[in-house]
Formats: sequence, structure tokens, C-alpha cells
Amino acid sequence: MTAIQEETAVEETVAKSKDAAVESPFKRILSDYMESPVAVIGAIGVFLVIVIAVLGPWLAPTDPYDLAAVSFMDNLLAPGETMANGTVAWLGTDGAGRDLVSAMIYGLRISLGVGVGSGIIALIIGCTLGMIAAYFGGRTDMIIMRIVDMQLSFPAILVALILLAVVKGGPNEPGYFAVFKIIAALVVVQWAYYARTIRGSALVERRKEYVEAANCLALSNSRVVFRHLLPNCIAPIIVVGTMQTAHAISLEATLSFLGLGLPQTEPSLGKLISNGFDYVMSGKYWITVFPGLALLFMIVSINLVGDRLRDVLNPRLQK
Repeated sequence: MTAIQEETAVEETVAKSKDAAVESPFKRILSDYMESPVAVIGAIGVFLVIVIAVLGPWLAPTDPYDLAAVSFMDNLLAPGETMANGTVAWLGTDGAGRDLVSAMIYGLRISLGVGVGSGIIALIIGCTLGMIAAYFGGRTDMIIMRIVDMQLSFPAILVALILLAVVKGGPNEPGYFAVFKIIAALVVVQWAYYARTIRGSALVERRKEYVEAANCLALSNSRVVFRHLLPNCIAPIIVVGTMQTAHAISLEATLSFLGLGLPQTEPSLGKLISNGFDYVMSGKYWITVFPGLALLFMIVSINLVGDRLRDVLNPRLQK
């Protein structure tokens, strides 16, 4: 290599280092994320799911739970057949005569709402306890983490089944109470994952100089924990939150399929799959298959996004 080539290579290296220094963390994360085509497809899938969930009432051809608009004469129509009101059932109808496209849109809204809602509540509880355990240490840390260990030693589905069986309501319980029960059960199942993750990250951050400086300034414990320590632990929280949202959606679908989830008045994708399970062997595959594919698409998309975020936000995995 000649001297001119060496000088050019040095200049290019310096220019790249300057660009990297000027580049904001958000742009770096976005550019690293976009390097994976599979992750981009997952992000597009999540975006479509959110759009469908938000605009569900306007996108659905009919209201599948309006008793005045549902006709039992339309039950078990094959995909592409025309309903009594002249609407084409592109994905067929279920045993109650509801358009499956509309039912899936409404079910997707409820599944996503329950998964995200329970995840946010579990994140708040888990992060609070995890930060307290890491910051104060000692007996406080021991008590909180032993509770976390006990929680994680049992399968999530088993804990949720026990909780729902204990607080099982009567046949006339309101729909909002059933939704509250399933969200509460998912919160109990999930919070320990957040607590353990945030504690591990906070223990590393707690030993750094900025925490010692904050303590030397006699700042309150709450300010040190939530204004200084917590913002530096956001990256693992985002990753775990994404993964746990997908896990909560799949767990809720499992509970609904088993008959312990949401009621018929608040049907999720799991309930739609359960409703069509008895018809699978008789050739009416679409009642279960299409909601199952929608559920699979949503969970896989969220997991792809979470898996890529884990790689991007983990410094040890950076090139």
C-alpha cells in the first residue's frame, strides 16, 4: 500500500468515526434494525396489526356482535359465499352466522388490547420492584427476589389457570369483570420477568459514577432510582416488554380456548378458534384455521421485532 493509499484510508476512517459520533442513538438503532429484512417484515406486520386494531370498527364489513344484524341463516357459509344481507363472506361465517372477517378484526382488537394492557401494568409493577431490589439491596433485595424465584418456578399457564379457577365468577358476571380477571391473571404471571430483568440491569448501572454523584448530592432515593437509574435501563425493558406482549397474547388465547378466558361478549382470537374447533372434522375448517393464522401472524410479527431489538440494543452483540 502506497503512502497516498494509507493517507486516504486514514481519512476515511476519521470521517466514519465523525459520522458515528454525530449520529444520534435513535438513528443508529433504526439503521441497525433496518439491516435485517426479516425484522422489517415483522415491523410491517406489527404496524398492520395496530392499524387494524385501531380502525377495526371502520374496517369490519359488519358488526359481528350486533344481534339485530346477525342472521342464523348465514351460519357455516363457506368462504366467498354471499350472506343474506348481500355482503360477501370472504372468509366464511361461523356457527352463529357471524362474518369471520369482522369477527377476526374485533377479536384481534381484544387480544391485542388485553396483551398490551396486561403488559403495561406488569411492566410498571415489575420494574418498580426490580429497581427497589437493586438499589437498596440487602434484605429488601432478598425478599423481593425470593418471591420472583417462587413465581418463576411455576409454569405460567398453571398459575393463570389456578387464579382464574379461584376467582371464577357466575354465568351472569359482566363482561368487563371477565376482562379484568384475565388481565389480572396475566399481570401476576408476567411481572416477575420484568423484575428480574430490570434488577440485573440496575445492578450494573448502580455501580457507575453518575449514581455515586447523585448520592453525593443528597438527592432523594426516589429521584435517584426513577430519574437517573431507570432511564439507563430502558433498553432491556423494551426487549422484554415486546417479548412478554407476544407471550401474554398467546397465553390469553390458550385460556380462552380452554374456556377460562374472555366470555362470548368479549371474544378474542382464542375464543374464535375454540368456537370452530368442533367443526374442524366436519370440513368447516375456516372457522378455526383463519383465526389461528391471524393469531400466528400477530405473535410471530411481535417476536420478530423483539428478537431484532434484542440484538440491536445489546452492546455485546454489536459488530
